[in-house]
Amino acid sequence: MEKSTIDGNHIITKSNQLNEIEPCGMSLQGLRFFSIYLSKINPLNERTRKIYFRLRDFQKIMELKEVKRKDLIKAINDILTQTVGIPLSNDGEDFSRFQVFKECSIIRDSIGERIIEIDAHDKALPLMFNLKGHYFKYELWNALRPKSRNQLRMYEILKQYEKAGARIITVELLKKYLGIKEDEYTRYQNFKTWVLDKCQKALAVNTDISFTYEPYGPRTRGGKIIQIKFIITKNENFKDDLQLDKFINLNSPSLQQAIAKVGEPEDELPGYNDRIIFLMDACDNVFTGDQMLEINSLIAERMPAILGDQFKCYQYLNRKYMEMQRYDEQNGGIKHKFQYFRKLIGTE
Repeated sequence: MEKSTIDGNHIITKSNQLNEIEPCGMSLQGLRFFSIYLSKINPLNERTRKIYFRLRDFQKIMELKEVKRKDLIKAINDILTQTVGIPLSNDGEDFSRFQVFKECSIIRDSIGERIIEIDAHDKALPLMFNLKGHYFKYELWNALRPKSRNQLRMYEILKQYEKAGARIITVELLKKYLGIKEDEYTRYQNFKTWVLDKCQKALAVNTDISFTYEPYGPRTRGGKIIQIKFIITKNENFKDDLQLDKFINLNSPSLQQAIAKVGEPEDELPGYNDRIIFLMDACDNVFTGDQMLEINSLIAERMPAILGDQFKCYQYLNRKYMEMQRYDEQNGGIKHKFQYFRKLIGTE
């Protein structure tokens, strides 16, 4: 079996069916890894289904502070739990679901260096190899530049329809493709402000496409928007030279050093900006970098036990952020969201 390594810049060939999976809580790092995997296989050669990473590269891609067993297991589980469904009937009521990846192993190579080896599930192979049609392509850097899960998924959802120039999709289905839960962004204005508008700005800056959008078609009797029409355009002459090896080198935060220097100017903290961007994603990029710097200081003051664990910090902030969102929707809005969010930190 041929194995693929990570080097250079690559093209991703993705089937429409594989693109229309529900992320099911998969993190930005998990989605990026999935894209990297697709960029490393040869879609015309099923024998390239198994790829491997040096453990230190995997650590940086998944933004692990250090290679601890528990953190590795969490990151691997994030990848192995991804599933995809295939309809077995025209009405979609009959279907089959299965994992995209079947196995991930940590082994040593011929010179004793630890590597991570990952293999696709047998049932997923027709969605990745020898595609007969209904697929699209994009360059890997488009998956490395977005700063949140919503941005990366929105890019793929619209890139699939770039040649058509437009896509009409229900709000309900779009949320599923983005991995947004039913109780999140229940008010369209919140969905528009915190997801659609933010993705619109991010894609125009960080990817090879741009989009505009508007409500489309009839609404419910209560005026609820059912569908959205996206107009998709190419960012002319937009080219990024971010290759995977450069991305890995950039994504190597010296977290312990950064933690020890909390409060110093950000440009004096090697790797600290990576941590702040990571924490901003936990709050769907609603708060600025300076505001997240303040939140990080609050965590250091009130919850030092979780400060050194990026994933615990991410999960904690995401939980508090969703708590704030629910209160916002149930009470007609929060006037000063950052001040409210600050008060939530350290309270259970």
